[in-house]
Formats: sequence, C-alpha cells, structure tokens
Amino acid sequence: MNSYEKWEDELIILKYQAIGLKAMLELLPHRTRAAIKNRAGVLGVQRKAVPDWTLQEDKVLTRWHPDLRKVHRLLPHRTPAAIDFRVRRLGLGRCKPWTAAELNLIRRVAPMCSDKEIAAMLGRSVNAVAAKRIALGYHRQRDADGGVPVIHDVVGETRRRGLILWKLTQGLKCAPISPGQDRASAT
Repeated sequence: MNSYEKWEDELIILKYQAIGLKAMLELLPHRTRAAIKNRAGVLGVQRKAVPDWTLQEDKVLTRWHPDLRKVHRLLPHRTPAAIDFRVRRLGLGRCKPWTAAELNLIRRVAPMCSDKEIAAMLGRSVNAVAAKRIALGYHRQRDADGGVPVIHDVVGETRRRGLILWKLTQGLKCAPISPGQDRASAT
C-alpha cells in the first residue's frame, strides 16, 4: 500500500505534531514507522522540537538530585533518559570514587564471579564493574554460549604467575586441565 488515503493525510496533519510517531503507529497500524514519518515530512508536518531546559527545571534537578524518582514526578514532560542526560550535563551525576575495599573485592572475586554478581555485591552498575575489572587487568574470554570458561581463567593465571601448567597439575596430582596438555606444553 503506497498511496495514502485522504483521511490518513488529514489524521497525520491533525495529530502527528501533538501525539508523536509512536501514537500514530497505533492509529495507522497498517503503516510502518518510516512511512508515517516520511509522509508527515511530505505534508510539511514536523514533530515539535524538544523545548530547552529552563532555569526552573535545572533548579528542580539540583534540589532533588539524586532522588530521580522525585525528579521524574516533578518533571513529567521530560523522559527519564532526558533527565539523566541533563543531570550529567549539569555535573550532578559524577561517578562515586572506588574505595580500596571495592577494588580488593573485585580482585578477589573477578576470576569466580560474573560482573552482574559483583555489581550486586557492590551496589554498582554492571558496566561500571566490567570497566573497572578490565582496568585492573582481569580480562575474560567468552565461550560460544557467553559463559566464562574456567579453563581460560586457570591457564591465564598460570601464565601470569610464570608457572608451567603440566607441572602444576602433576604437583597437585590431578588430571590434565586442558586438552593436549603434556610435558612439551609450556603453558
């Protein structure tokens, strides 16, 4: 369906600017997002530009940060993403510094726990924990299903400590850890 009916054009002219693209998709479910957006452009109807932040809104952010739930209630016309962006722009959302205890915890548990688990322990975001883990030198190799294979951790740790893997397993009197592990292997 390429051509637009007269009623569709009238609906776009009357409603697009006020209700936006998402709501228009509900009114015209047989049209795609791109099609409605393009047709609005052809008809000369543009979505209202997002209004600039006012001094009053900035004062609300400054007064109620970091209670963003309260800010969202006081500024219902702003999306959560817009509020978060403005908080960072105003310099209110600075990251809290890492404590020595947090860094030690990451060092101790990074080989055994996922970033999600560490984030839950510390009350930090998964991305913050992952970035700090990498900065501390704990890199992970992912296997095909997204898990962290233990073998990579063991091999990596033996290399980091300058050990020879076959001597380690022989000293522990355990089975070889990696496939093809033998005396000729230097890992």
